Amino acid sequence: MTNLFELQKQDLRGDGRVVIYKRAPKSGSTSSKYQMRISTPLSTGYHRSSTKTNDLNEAKRIALNKYDELYAQVAAGNSLVSKKFSIVLDEWVADYQVTRQSVQKASNLKITTDRANNFIKTFFVEQAGNPRVDAVTESNISDYTNYRYAFEISPNTIRRELSILGQVLSFAHSKGYLRDTPKISLPKKVKSRRSTFSKEEYRKFYRVLRRNAHNQTNKRNLRRWFYLRDYCLVLANTGARVGEIRSLRWEHIYKTTIGAEERRVLQLKGKTGRRDAAINAGAERYLFRLYDFRTNELGHPPQLSEPVFCNESGREIGSYKKGFDAACEQAGVLYSTDGDKRSIYSLRHFYAHRRIIDGNVSVYELANHMGTSVELIQDHYGPQLNVQSSFRISASGHNQDRTTSHYPF
Repeated sequence: MTNLFELQKQDLRGDGRVVIYKRAPKSGSTSSKYQMRISTPLSTGYHRSSTKTNDLNEAKRIALNKYDELYAQVAAGNSLVSKKFSIVLDEWVADYQVTRQSVQKASNLKITTDRANNFIKTFFVEQAGNPRVDAVTESNISDYTNYRYAFEISPNTIRRELSILGQVLSFAHSKGYLRDTPKISLPKKVKSRRSTFSKEEYRKFYRVLRRNAHNQTNKRNLRRWFYLRDYCLVLANTGARVGEIRSLRWEHIYKTTIGAEERRVLQLKGKTGRRDAAINAGAERYLFRLYDFRTNELGHPPQLSEPVFCNESGREIGSYKKGFDAACEQAGVLYSTDGDKRSIYSLRHFYAHRRIIDGNVSVYELANHMGTSVELIQDHYGPQLNVQSSFRISASGHNQDRTTSHYPF
């Protein structure tokens, strides 16, 4: 039976490894250029490409030379069907978007693919010359790390980017584009202290929130600042993560009594699973205030399944970042004394600092309440833990010397 795909076929070695042919006609005529189909020992699949000539003898020479080139490539541990790095990266991005869209937030999905396209692709195409993916070496990866360091990128960010690169190379391996994935050495992870507020900075921040929530004449702005204020207050009085509070529903709040004290407890669900966390005593009034506001806005109590922090139509609010930044800037506390820009997560860290310093709680209790590990608490809040421990260790029955002299300490 005639092969309609490969016409005028010639097996140059007699073993089927080097075959030249012409493509089947698409418009009533045979293609004038010879194509080649090549396979080599120690590999699977075929290499197909054009010889770019219609001369039979020249096509034979080109095909046999290509066989020798590919055989040497495979013998060196590379793949027969390898592709350019940029093509593989594009394939990975498309695959990643499809396979991750059901389990990853669209915003996080975009961050990952943007890093792949904006940084990894730029380096390997423009700086490394867009090599075949099976030609990417550990030296190339080391060069990428140094390339990113030159832009004063933090080691933790570079670690995330190299993790993405590792996924791209693993994807290439699964597709048969390379036989072995090169080793990726990650920069040492930096355990940075979390930016928070001092008591006085937090007071300044809260005064701005309170003032803006009360001094709005525009209904839309009034609502926006009202919700931002109580959103920040709830975060600062629970130590919850941003996503946990954002997805909080009225049905996730319940009342409990321990001894003679009545408290409100939030059922939080985040990256570490579900946990129940009580809001600070007295802070339940922020929840009452939100519930009353929403009731007045609707003309009836909200559905228990509605998000606590919602827009007028009842949909979960995506982000308060712009409002938070504006309030911090107005209060003069947008940046810490170390020059670090504060984020909404600074409210979670403020809660942890105050519990450690004022609450006299154990590391284990705090970690359990905040849904994190004891190690993370120790890494990020070490100085505060040291102060707390020092106070207990240095305690005595003697009164503190109340000198009236002035000292620089």
